[in-house]
Amino acid sequence: MNFTKLIYLTLIFSFIVIVPSCNNYGKKLTFQKGELFYSKNVKKEVAQKLGEFLLETKVFDNKTRKSIQFDKKGDTYIIKMVIKKSFLNKKSFEVQLKNYGKVLSTSVFGGKALDLHLTDDHFKTQKVLNIK
Repeated sequence: MNFTKLIYLTLIFSFIVIVPSCNNYGKKLTFQKGELFYSKNVKKEVAQKLGEFLLETKVFDNKTRKSIQFDKKGDTYIIKMVIKKSFLNKKSFEVQLKNYGKVLSTSVFGGKALDLHLTDDHFKTQKVLNIK
């Protein structure tokens, strides 16, 4: 991954924030300051691979605490990201996330279907981006 893309992705994911940790969102893996919650529908090895990809692409880092929830329904992977409300309806942000989702799906899930859920700080879905 080239340096420009890395900076670009870092900017995209600076809008992901941490969720309150008082609820049970699934089993938790920690990657620097990133929290990855995964459901019983997901194997720990796949969650670990996703977390490592999020570290590699600088979504998770030592600067900002961020939370992501990971699930699977049938053959579709589901990633829920807490996004600042002001970015929910920005088309350019949506395009960037879809592009990132395609890379993520190919790199981590072998190109399988992926739904990116943009959520509030309790993982309540506000918008879904289908990645094919």
